[in-house]
Amino acid sequence: MRPGGGTDAVELRKTLGALAVGTVLSFVLLVGVATGPAAADPVGSAYDEADLPDLFWAADYLGLEGPEGLQQAGVAVIHFILGISGSTDPQCDLGYGAWIDPYGTRRYESQWVGEDLAMLDWVADHYCISREQSQVFGATLLSFFAGLDAGNRGIEIVRPAVPEAVAVVPVTVSGVGTQTVPLTTGLPSDYQVMSFTHAGMGSFRVASLDVVGNELEVLVAREGSFRGRVVAEGPESYAALAVEADGEWSVAFLPMTSATAFGSDLTAGGMQDDVLLLPDPVAGGAGLITARHDGSANFIVWEYAPDGQATALSINEIGAFSGQVDLATGSRFLEVAATGEWVMAVGDSLPPRRVAVPGVNRGDGSLEIVWSAPGDGGSPITGYDVWVKPAASEDIVENWTRVEVPAGVTTHSATELVNGTTYHVVIRARNGAGAGPWSEAVAMAPLSASTPDVVNALVATVGDRQVQLSWAAPASGTDGVTYRVIWYDEDAGAAAVAETQFRSGSNRAQRRELSVRARGLLVAPPPTVRLPAIVGGSTASIADHPHTVAILLADIADGFSAQFCGGTLVTPRWVVTAAHCVSDHVVAEVEVVAGVTSLAAIGAGDRLAVESMYVHPDFDDELVLNDIALLYLATAVDTAAADPIPWQETGTAPVSGTPLSTSGWGSTDLAGEDFGSDLRSTTLTALAGPGEDVCGEWPDFQSGTELCVGGEAGVGACLGDSGGPVVAELGTTKLVGVVSYGLTGSCADGFFPNVATRVSGFADWITGIVGSPWQEAVGLTDPSYTISGLVNGRSYTFRVSATNAYGVTSGSTAVLVTPVGPPDQTATPTGVGGFGSATLTWTAPFTADGYPITDYVIENSGDDGATWAVFDDGVSTEVSAVLAGFDNGRIMRYRVAAVNDLGTGEFSASVSVLIGTPDAPSDVDVSTVGDGRATLAWSAPTSDGGSAITDYVVEYSVDGGTTWALFDEGVSTEVGADVTGLANDVAHSFRVATVTGVGTSPWSVTANGVPGRPSAVGDLAATSGNGQVVLAWTAPTSDGGSAVADYVVATSVDDGANWSIVEDGTSAEVGAVVAELANGTPYRFRVAAVTAIGMSTWVEVEAVPATVPEVPTGLSIMVGSGRLTLSWVTPSNGGSAITAVHVEISGDGGTTWDSFQAGAGTTSATVTGLVSGQVHSMRVSIENSVGVGVVSASVTATVG
Repeated sequence: MRPGGGTDAVELRKTLGALAVGTVLSFVLLVGVATGPAAADPVGSAYDEADLPDLFWAADYLGLEGPEGLQQAGVAVIHFILGISGSTDPQCDLGYGAWIDPYGTRRYESQWVGEDLAMLDWVADHYCISREQSQVFGATLLSFFAGLDAGNRGIEIVRPAVPEAVAVVPVTVSGVGTQTVPLTTGLPSDYQVMSFTHAGMGSFRVASLDVVGNELEVLVAREGSFRGRVVAEGPESYAALAVEADGEWSVAFLPMTSATAFGSDLTAGGMQDDVLLLPDPVAGGAGLITARHDGSANFIVWEYAPDGQATALSINEIGAFSGQVDLATGSRFLEVAATGEWVMAVGDSLPPRRVAVPGVNRGDGSLEIVWSAPGDGGSPITGYDVWVKPAASEDIVENWTRVEVPAGVTTHSATELVNGTTYHVVIRARNGAGAGPWSEAVAMAPLSASTPDVVNALVATVGDRQVQLSWAAPASGTDGVTYRVIWYDEDAGAAAVAETQFRSGSNRAQRRELSVRARGLLVAPPPTVRLPAIVGGSTASIADHPHTVAILLADIADGFSAQFCGGTLVTPRWVVTAAHCVSDHVVAEVEVVAGVTSLAAIGAGDRLAVESMYVHPDFDDELVLNDIALLYLATAVDTAAADPIPWQETGTAPVSGTPLSTSGWGSTDLAGEDFGSDLRSTTLTALAGPGEDVCGEWPDFQSGTELCVGGEAGVGACLGDSGGPVVAELGTTKLVGVVSYGLTGSCADGFFPNVATRVSGFADWITGIVGSPWQEAVGLTDPSYTISGLVNGRSYTFRVSATNAYGVTSGSTAVLVTPVGPPDQTATPTGVGGFGSATLTWTAPFTADGYPITDYVIENSGDDGATWAVFDDGVSTEVSAVLAGFDNGRIMRYRVAAVNDLGTGEFSASVSVLIGTPDAPSDVDVSTVGDGRATLAWSAPTSDGGSAITDYVVEYSVDGGTTWALFDEGVSTEVGADVTGLANDVAHSFRVATVTGVGTSPWSVTANGVPGRPSAVGDLAATSGNGQVVLAWTAPTSDGGSAVADYVVATSVDDGANWSIVEDGTSAEVGAVVAELANGTPYRFRVAAVTAIGMSTWVEVEAVPATVPEVPTGLSIMVGSGRLTLSWVTPSNGGSAITAVHVEISGDGGTTWDSFQAGAGTTSATVTGLVSGQVHSMRVSIENSVGVGVVSASVTATVG
């Protein structure tokens, strides 16, 4: 199309000759209603908005499906006209490639396959135009003919409303590291823009491959972390991408209509490669552009005509560049290759340079912004644009608060903001040429500076197992103040229960690689890398950060060389660190040091062994997700040198803007090469609160499990050792983050701030392993609080802090106290009756240091606890006693209390003892089991307690002894019983007691058995075949006491609603073949074992019978220079999804064939690197999970 609309009628008549309109439209009725198959080669063309009403009217007039159908039918008409006119020689001299424009604003995609695709390529080659231009040519031609026909018939043309545009869907692939990625479906030929990102330190190269594996084009070849867009030539020929990378990467293909808009009122620029789309082909003499490049490497610009032909401009420089160049008439889009900052504008002047990173200071509901004037680009600055938006909101214009600041003013106050919400701030300067590039985005959250004073006059009054605290209110900042009390209770903690070990790891020499390897970086230039570092921080004392620990390799004696990560002490024996620090180590390889400031001062006695290691089960070492681990020390840390801190449990804090700090022994320079011996620390800020899933431009940031942090501009990399602490003052110093990954460079980098693991997102996992040793009372309104349930004699530290109405918390005030009192309550004793006596045993309870147990008081009751009497057993600290002088047959209750110098502790719960009871039966056993029954055997007790045995009582349990049921077998003194009425296939426990005239003995030890039918078959598996499924299984592990006589097989085609028994006779053989099934139909199968006792439960499996795919049809070959393109129609898949397409080519008449694999959804494949003039045959076959189908007949062509 011409820039102004449709194709010139005079040019059309030259092409069409004297062919009658009616003949053409009759042909349209024959070809225009066809639709492409589901799997085809897509081609998109885009039109100006002004052309769309005509196209939709013409499609409707001709009975076609929109511009998509119009494009296909139009190409067929052109092919038809050329065929009957005998025109076979190329007509490149018509110059259609220079003026048919397929890059309008609205794109429509047609599907081409087989001979139709060959027809499209033939028309394109005939006029020396692209596929996209051929579609535009065809659609415009038919639109023209439809208008002529309507005029001849006297039909009024009423143009319809144009439907809403269909969103463009990119074709995206991504990965980590070097790999070859097949493209499972063919790319549309107009998907000529490839957007890419690379998040590694080394080389990044992307090349396209044909189906044979020949390299078609090197699309990207860059070093380090990079992103940008490039032009992809002939994407329809791409079968795979060969990617060389050392980090995370992604590639997306888009149509040219998605390129960066560039024109007279739209400048372009950036710090990466880009593709620029002009609004129209350049008119003669109107193509002057001015460019500037500030990088040290190449700056190259290519211009492209509408047919995709590229020409290098005279802008081909190394290093800084500033100059002008004229674009050729007809140029439609540009490709820019650059590694430094560049800007380009239409005309003879440039916009201002980039504003440097602005300074942003937070206030109460406001941000104070200040910046420096940039270079004016040769024209005076006329003003500034200051844009502010919530970081969590989508990056669209509507979400930015936009303010214009006049020239000469370089400050702005953004007000009416929400405290605790992170905002992004960007600034650009303007002059007569337009707007300059945006500054880097600065992330900052306003926050009230009002902080309550610390509480004072904290007093603790100790009592028996309790402490009463009282304090004075803060002197200032008391608006809506509440109080928080935090203390450590070791009884609520847990010891390690298992040991988790991992692969052997690395040493300090590999520390940098360990820090860089995991999560990829999407980096805003200048290129930076992920390193553990505190650059710009200050040397610190461990006394100020007593929770910080160093993690060392056990086999390296020197502390400085051995240290490779950091961690946080949360109890005297538990350390929180990063999973990526320890996942490659076993516990014997790791040691921990606490309480040291300098690594050089570490001695052998400072190093603590690790007993157990827990890495989060969902840790992803490639993407660095769920990056948290726990270490359990073999011995407790001396709390005189190190002080544990609690971890943040609730996900409501820290909010955006919360002050944070970190500490560790990381690198002290941006290059990550200079490691110091002394502890360092720095201050940070939370840049994303709960629910704010935005952290600069990090992909897939999740605020529930990750913490976005930054610091002041110019401080440098702000995170410490990997695994080290990120802490906040939340009533006390709390662990809120674990150093995970980040970038060196500015801590205020709005593109890629540092990221820590948000500890509150894993609080349940930590508590499940460590327990809940840190106790907390919050929301207190009175300046006093009583804590009960404490352990006498144990020292506790209580921390009290104040929080005001703004959520700001003061520092805490601490007090150390030790409650004291009588011994704890004695646990319930055990008691056994004897002849006229009872024997009691118990466990000594806790008593405070310095107050040992001096005696035990024993009381007895003969009236079920209504009254109690002290049993006089003298003074004794023994934990057992034999109490005599009681009547046989009487039930007595006993209880025990411990005594020290502070008094008598609480009595235990009572134990009931029957005096004179017999012993329990012995040798209880389940001799046999059957259907719903079990046979028990036992031996009579060794003592009847002085009274003859009158009966035995049998009970059984199906929940492991939690509850018991009595089996009613009548009265019998016989040893043994047949227990019936039991549930089959359920584990049962049995116990027996002796009954005499005095009473019933204690229960015997338990015996276990599983009554019932055979257990279910095992390992049921189904293998699909052509119209059949082969079933295999293993025999039941238990036959229930009767041999398996048969297996029953049943099938269902309605997801188990109905079942049909497979008639296969009677057989105890495992396995069966179920035949006469329908390919492609999902079946469910179930199998049960049969014995003389009964049938087992069913076991089910699913399968879909299938055969290989059918033979492809509709083969055709498109000939090109040194290449052949084979197209086909995809056949039936045989009942199983297609997994691959095999393309074969032969150069010796079919004697030998070379085979290559294409994507499962492809319907064409291009082979390049062929010799012109040689004859080749090609054929294709389709593969599914069953196998490869019959190969098609071959088609032959001569290479062009």
